[in-house]
Amino acid sequence: MWSRISKLSPLQILLIFVVVAFLIRFPFFFRDYVDHDESTFILMGQALVDGYLPYTKYWDLKPPMVFYFFAGIIAVFGKSMIAIRAAGSLVVALTAFYSYKLSRAYLDKIASFFVGLLTIYLLSLFGAMQGVMSEHLAALPLVLGMLYLTKKHTTKNLILAGFLFGLAINFRLNLAYAIFFVNAFVCLHAGLNKAGIKKGIFLSIGSILAVILSLLPYILTDQLALIKTSVIDASIAYSAASKQTLKTLPLILAVALLCGLAYKFIRSKENRFNFYLLLSMLFGQAIMFLISGKVNGHYLIQVFPFLLIIFVGLISKIPFPKKFNKIAPKLIIALFILLPMESYLEIATVVDSKKKYDRLYNGEGYNTAHYLMEHYGTELPKNSFYLNEHIGYWILNTMSPTAITMHPSNLVRETTFEHVENIQSDPLSELKYILEVKKPNFIIVDEDRNQLRGDSIVFDYYKNSLEKYFTLEKEFTPDKSVKIYKRKSIAVQ
Repeated sequence: MWSRISKLSPLQILLIFVVVAFLIRFPFFFRDYVDHDESTFILMGQALVDGYLPYTKYWDLKPPMVFYFFAGIIAVFGKSMIAIRAAGSLVVALTAFYSYKLSRAYLDKIASFFVGLLTIYLLSLFGAMQGVMSEHLAALPLVLGMLYLTKKHTTKNLILAGFLFGLAINFRLNLAYAIFFVNAFVCLHAGLNKAGIKKGIFLSIGSILAVILSLLPYILTDQLALIKTSVIDASIAYSAASKQTLKTLPLILAVALLCGLAYKFIRSKENRFNFYLLLSMLFGQAIMFLISGKVNGHYLIQVFPFLLIIFVGLISKIPFPKKFNKIAPKLIIALFILLPMESYLEIATVVDSKKKYDRLYNGEGYNTAHYLMEHYGTELPKNSFYLNEHIGYWILNTMSPTAITMHPSNLVRETTFEHVENIQSDPLSELKYILEVKKPNFIIVDEDRNQLRGDSIVFDYYKNSLEKYFTLEKEFTPDKSVKIYKRKSIAVQ
């Protein structure tokens, strides 16, 4: 096994990673949503294809490059969830391949191969990893940027690294903290002299070019102010309102422990610069988590490739007995076969959907949308209001009733309201506008995960409005938590 891996060409390794990524992630190509963020990205991408720049008619606080990616997939392949998830799988495979290439600056070929392979698994399993998240899109240019910094620091390589880092920031704004520390290390390592300043300038030129590319539509249409209010100010307000600093400490301590062990066992004179480069990235990401005060599962996507270099490097330093080395290949193969248990379970879900509904696509986003179209045609359901499962808008060929409800949770984030144009002044006023002025024909909600429960005043108004204007139409899921409410004025079909 080891000799076979050592003989693999880069192209063969890339093909292996592509196949593994697609095999693990393929069962999830048919699920309606994995994370609500992904559904919002799809809707914002669709709005862009329809001619609306992000933050103009529809709103979310992520940087525009995220929406450009989804718009590009939709523009080329149409409304295809398979195409979106397949593109995400390719991004994961490429991230794994370049993680392997980056690891070669620290580890031997076999260890680096497992860094790449584990990158696929950690970016595809356990939590909300099976969808296409902004962290997935940011991880690829982030790893590539680090790879170019391990090469000779020519003007071309520095500008290219800066450009890739700029792209990463345009997918995940908070990566600016980590990239700042990496760039500072590169400049200071050269010394406080002309050479260090030149490196900083070239890195900055690359990053600025990436930012200008991302903002070009707003520059050309004189709407640059939208970026400050919708992306920067709103992100700061959201971070300040949702900080849970203590919950970030276990991750930060784990990163610190791994870095300490790496300093003792992996650092060498030959890889000294590259080693400290890696530590500067991990230190910067630790500061990023500390400042943001939050660690969701999918946030870890952008740190996994770098932690895996240290983790696999430490494992490779353990002096296993010869007997273990003989059985290790079989154990490793068994482990990698057993790890994607979520994928196997999802296959059962797909099969069950085919039996019940005669379609592979599954989840309550599909089920609610198809129910509405089957019973009320294609027009009435277009005026619907999804408090959960909001990928249903896309399936119904419609959009959210107001700009801020492109992500249902935005409706109860009062701190973001001042950063969004053409909406009401607060959550209660916005909900009143939706229910009393826009007058949706249907409300779709998962009562167990109702976003409005976070605001008691808003939730009370919602419950009273349901009783006054709506009637229960249909319940879904075994526990009947997902419900469709129909406006009373609509005739029973």
